[in-house]
Amino acid sequence: MARPRRHVVWIWPALLLAGLAAVVAFRVWSGWATRPMAASTDRADGRVEGERADLSAAGRRLRRLSHQLARTRRRLADFQADIADRRRHIRTLDGMLESGRLTECPPFLHDSTTVRALQKIIREAEGPAQAEGGQRSRLATAATIARERLRARLSAMRDRFAREVADLQARAAALRHERRLQEAGLRQLRRQISERLDGRSDQPDDP
Repeated sequence: MARPRRHVVWIWPALLLAGLAAVVAFRVWSGWATRPMAASTDRADGRVEGERADLSAAGRRLRRLSHQLARTRRRLADFQADIADRRRHIRTLDGMLESGRLTECPPFLHDSTTVRALQKIIREAEGPAQAEGGQRSRLATAATIARERLRARLSAMRDRFAREVADLQARAAALRHERRLQEAGLRQLRRQISERLDGRSDQPDDP
């Protein structure tokens, strides 16, 4: 009877080890079998999330560049308006200097107290003759001096406007170059976004 009992004692540990081995083997096999599918799913999800992140970043860059382009265009329009104003001032001053109509006072001269004071002296001397003798002579002399000073003043103002036009033109040229670069960058960015969207629409849907 001792020999059968020894066989029974050894059978239970053997069965237990065999069961553990079977469980371990099943888990290893099931993990190996499902790993490729999980990895493939992770890669697909990562690709989709990456594309969404790229499109979102591209959209932010598109909005930022659009705002910059709009600001550049506004600044360029302001420069062009300033250039046009100064050119009109130059034409007005050229006409006054060439014709000798120095007592005219267009709006842009209203704030110049010196110009208005000199023009007043000239008007008084050219007005109805109320003074006689030496007083009339002194008015004429004062008007001559005022006319020379006024001409020099208007000429200097005309030259200043011309320098301002040249400076504004240079700054406007730089802005136009900046605008062209921004417009090219905006077109390229829009094309890239369109190509990415087209690429996504061409991809087959997952079953």
